[in-house]
Amino acid sequence: MKFEEPPQSNPTENPEPRETKSPDQVSEVAPVVPTPETTNTNEADVAARQEADVKKIAELREQLGIQPETANESLEQRKERLDNLWTNYEKIQNDPKLMALFDRKQQFDFQREIDEVLREHGYPERTKVSELQLEKWKANLNPKFIKDGFVYLLRGDHPNLDQKGFYARTYGYGKLTTKQLAEQLHGSGEVGYALYGDERYLTTAKPSSDNTTEQLAYLQSAKGGSSFISTTTSIPCAEAGTGNVPDAAEQLQYEVYVLKIPIDSAINSNTANHFGMEEDEVLVPDYISKDEIVAKFPRGKTEEVYQYLHDLLGVTKEDLRIQEKTE
Repeated sequence: MKFEEPPQSNPTENPEPRETKSPDQVSEVAPVVPTPETTNTNEADVAARQEADVKKIAELREQLGIQPETANESLEQRKERLDNLWTNYEKIQNDPKLMALFDRKQQFDFQREIDEVLREHGYPERTKVSELQLEKWKANLNPKFIKDGFVYLLRGDHPNLDQKGFYARTYGYGKLTTKQLAEQLHGSGEVGYALYGDERYLTTAKPSSDNTTEQLAYLQSAKGGSSFISTTTSIPCAEAGTGNVPDAAEQLQYEVYVLKIPIDSAINSNTANHFGMEEDEVLVPDYISKDEIVAKFPRGKTEEVYQYLHDLLGVTKEDLRIQEKTE
C-alpha cells in the first residue's frame, strides 16, 4: 500500500509577505500563561488518548489471537514454553505402573484400585462439558442413545482395556485435563504445536477455531492425539477402531467396548461427514474409567452388539449404521 505524503512548501517559491511587528507592538502583547484548568484539561486529553490506544491495541491482539504474554516472545521461547507442558512425561516414563496404565498396548496386571493410583500421583478429575467454555460448538448428543442421564457409546480398541480404561495423551502423559490445558495455552493457534510438536502450527497453519477448547476437539476428530477420547454410536466404525489406524494383525485382536458416560462428560463431534465417514463421533474429555465400560464384544460380533444395545435402548440397526445385507 502506498501512502501519499502531504505536499511540502518550498520557501524559495512564491514567498508570501510576512507581517512584522515593531518593538512597541511586541512589548504591548502580554504572554499567554496556561491556567491550571487548561493544563489539567490537556493532561486529561493525553491520558484519555493513551488509554484509548492501549485498549485498541488490546482489541487488535485479541482479534489476531495474540496474547499479552506472547506478544514479545520469540518463536523459540514460545516452543520452549509449550514443550514444558510435557515435563511430567519424563517422570511417568520412569514409573512402569503408570506407563502400563496409560499405554493401550501394554498389559496391566497390578491389583491396586486405579482411582487410588491416580489420586496418589495427583491426577485431577475429568473436565465437565460446563467447564469447556464452548462458543460455537453445539454439544448435541443423539437422544436415542441417552438413558437415565447417561449416553451409551462404542469404542473399538486393543483387548482387555476394560481392566484399566482409556486415557487421553495429554491427561496420562501431560497430567492435564482439557480445561487446564486450554487455560495454559495462549490461544487456539498454539494447540497444534502443543499436541504434535510441529512448528508449522505456530508459523503457517491457521486454526479452524478461535476457541482453544473447540480447536482441541476439532483436532481430535481430524488427527487424533488430543485431550479427548473418540467414541461413536456406529458399530462399523467401532469395529474399524475409532480414532485409530491399526495394522491388520492388530485390528483382528480388537474388541468393541460399550461405554456408559454421564451426559455432562460428552460432546458430539462437529465435523459430521467432513472426513468421508459417517462416524457419528462423540468426544469424551480426558479419560474413560474402567467402571464406565459396561460390556465388550469380540470384533465382528456385530449382531451381538446390536442386540445388546437394542434391548437396552430400543435403537435400530439403522441407528447403529448397520447395513442390511442384500441377496
